[in-house]
Amino acid sequence: RSCQVESWLRREKDRSELWALPGCNVGGVVELTAGGGRFNEAGGAHTSDLLLQAKALLRPLRTNDWGATASVGHIRHRGVAGGPAYRDYYVNLPLSLSLRDDQVTLHSNVGWLREGATGADRATWGLAAETQLHPRVGLVTEAFGQLSRDSYYQLGLRFWVVPDRVQIDTTYGNRFGRGDQALFLRPERGLGL
Repeated sequence: RSCQVESWLRREKDRSELWALPGCNVGGVVELTAGGGRFNEAGGAHTSDLLLQAKALLRPLRTNDWGATASVGHIRHRGVAGGPAYRDYYVNLPLSLSLRDDQVTLHSNVGWLREGATGADRATWGLAAETQLHPRVGLVTEAFGQLSRDSYYQLGLRFWVVPDRVQIDTTYGNRFGRGDQALFLRPERGLGL
């Protein structure tokens, strides 16, 4: 029964993106999110995406136990420079495991993506770990991708500006096996309890 805004800025050599995804928990079990992102390419081209998502809590994560959720959503991609728009649809099944009295939390995610531009169905995956270094600082590591496509990683620090209310993640990420750089800045703000 709370709301939050998840937002992030991602910069690459010739592209940047800015996202804002407000979401609210309805009835303690379902979270509804509606928001979007804006993309700026080198040379001045830009486009935007709109996202709608519903996430259901299947099993709450408790200390030294596991939890599960399921999410379903769609992203509407606007065409660049008058090009065609298309929609992606997805389903994700995240699982989380708390270890050492919440000092370490492991996450896995398997999913499915229907690419609107190509009509292709793709399996998606993600693995992550959060390690508490201090009550207000944590280490975040993540690897994710699509089967038979590029895979990515990111590594960084999470800082709680206001405990359980406002956090900022600053991470470095890249494609596996690539030398080009990307920087992700992810401030998140939760409102309410």
